[in-house]
Amino acid sequence: MKDSKDYYGLAPEKSVLLRYGYPIKCTDVIFGPDNETVVEILAEYDPEKKTKPKGVLHWVAEPSPGVDPLKVEVRLFDRLFLSENPAELDDWLGDLNSNSKIVIPDAYAVSTLQNAVLGDRFQFERLGYFAVDKDSTSEKLVFNLTVTLRDNYTKGGK
Repeated sequence: MKDSKDYYGLAPEKSVLLRYGYPIKCTDVIFGPDNETVVEILAEYDPEKKTKPKGVLHWVAEPSPGVDPLKVEVRLFDRLFLSENPAELDDWLGDLNSNSKIVIPDAYAVSTLQNAVLGDRFQFERLGYFAVDKDSTSEKLVFNLTVTLRDNYTKGGK
């Protein structure tokens, strides 16, 4: 865990706000045997919310002590082409967006989504709107991004 002035996340001696919770300050970091893997973060919280942290962390809590949050697959979709009008290009195949589909197989979600069924739609905070995919099973739900919260095209489609 390294800190910098441009980093808005949790780092030693730095405070962040837990979304819908309290500001916390990292007081210590416990590393694993490889001295790189973080195994535990010790923090103190500000119950009076007097701290004005720079960043906000969105987090998924345990549904109950010792129970992991719901593990789901999330599929993020972006535009197929990098420019707005690939037909104007000589090499339109070279304009394909290699990140037009990103699959996150081990995402976490709040446990209230466990009974979601095909056709159900949800807003995932700060990302966009997602729908339950037909590939979902009782063992693992799959959510597809349907609408982002912002347009990623810049002026001129570049």
